[in-house]
Amino acid sequence: MLKKTFCRLSLPLLVWAIFFNGCNRDLGTAQGVAEEFVVQHYVNIDLQKDKTYAVSLALDKINEEIRLTASQKTEA
Repeated sequence: MLKKTFCRLSLPLLVWAIFFNGCNRDLGTAQGVAEEFVVQHYVNIDLQKDKTYAVSLALDKINEEIRLTASQKTEA
């Protein structure tokens, strides 16, 4: 019974994973750049990559965050 349920769920999950993996952000649009910034800042926590997607005040804030957290150790 468990095997049958697993088989029923595995195909939709596989299709869902393939579909969403193929959806890339279009960095040529403002929304795509904003989404990539959010991913780098909150998901990957990569402040250096954040800088590539920020300008003006946002870039100043990221530089300030880098300066403030430079002496902090991160736990993996």
